[in-house]
Amino acid sequence: MSLVQHESEFFAALISLKPACDVREIIKELFHKGADFIFLCPHDFPNFDNNLLSNVYNGPVFFMRHANPHFFEMNKNRRSISIFFPMPETNVYGHTELDFFYVPSSPLTHRFVKMAMVVKQKLRSKVVMNPVIFTFSSKSEEFIKNNCVSKGEFCAYDPDNSGVLTGRDVMLEALRQKCIFKTHSEQFLPYLDAYFTSCVRKISKSCSESLMSSLGIDKAAVSSCFDRSFAKLETDQVENHNEILDQDRQVRKSLGVTEFPDFYINNIKYDGSMNIVDLLLSICSTNSQLDSSECRNLDLTPDLNEGIGFIIGVNVVIFVVALVFLVMFIRNRMRNKFKKEVKVAIDKYMTEYSAIKNESSNLA
Repeated sequence: MSLVQHESEFFAALISLKPACDVREIIKELFHKGADFIFLCPHDFPNFDNNLLSNVYNGPVFFMRHANPHFFEMNKNRRSISIFFPMPETNVYGHTELDFFYVPSSPLTHRFVKMAMVVKQKLRSKVVMNPVIFTFSSKSEEFIKNNCVSKGEFCAYDPDNSGVLTGRDVMLEALRQKCIFKTHSEQFLPYLDAYFTSCVRKISKSCSESLMSSLGIDKAAVSSCFDRSFAKLETDQVENHNEILDQDRQVRKSLGVTEFPDFYINNIKYDGSMNIVDLLLSICSTNSQLDSSECRNLDLTPDLNEGIGFIIGVNVVIFVVALVFLVMFIRNRMRNKFKKEVKVAIDKYMTEYSAIKNESSNLA
């Protein structure tokens, strides 16, 4: 995305943060002097405070997670400047950023998708979600051949242990999903939900395109995004460097992410439970959402009822199982008691019979 300044129509400021600076005061002073928007570059600033983005200023403040030497491009022939920055990967002023790290071959991811869908339903545009594909590199030629793209830069594990699917199938599906997010962001989560229901066991382009058609996703737009993400150097397209996967790798490295699937809220790992209520409350506790109407009016009743219903159901099952064991225990006790009483009665009668028989013998 680019914004062009014509005769000082826009005034943008790029701030490189230093530990000794009072950044909040600098931001306020720049807006006072007429800045339309400000970009923060946390260079050599390891303790960057994300709350800088959520303070009340007179304009939007953006966090440049990855410094780009071509961020500003000057036009020497006229008084203009082009500004290039990625969206929506930047943390947008007034929103909470929810990074979602995953791979398309993990069925466990489906539960995270369901939670993300509830978050978007309840908090809507107050949450900017950024899906990040978890990849790793390899130097093994044998492994690269079946499980990687870009000559081993981006790999995934074989999802079915040497079956018909390969890690490369996973990587190609990951790229399709990222392109769906870039071209049809509103359909991204519904697509993932349908994918983990119908296609995760048979990852293929045909299954993916079938889901796209059912959701009204423009397959040509997704295909164009897919093709443009690869550099045009090698004859085999997927052996070229991939820009989308490279951006995701940089995000993963900047946050030190080592596990997936996982949520990060404003670049901080979510360590709460897999209860949707906990995730919603964690998002609403961020400074940018403390006063939002969506969080003030957050209706958790259906989710709480669902949780209570689950607890009641578990208790009913436990009660029924305990009752069955109790009945079986009592039944066994009664059976053993009955056998014991029968044995006593038989022994008694046998004793009496023997006594009578002995008396008869003596009389004879």
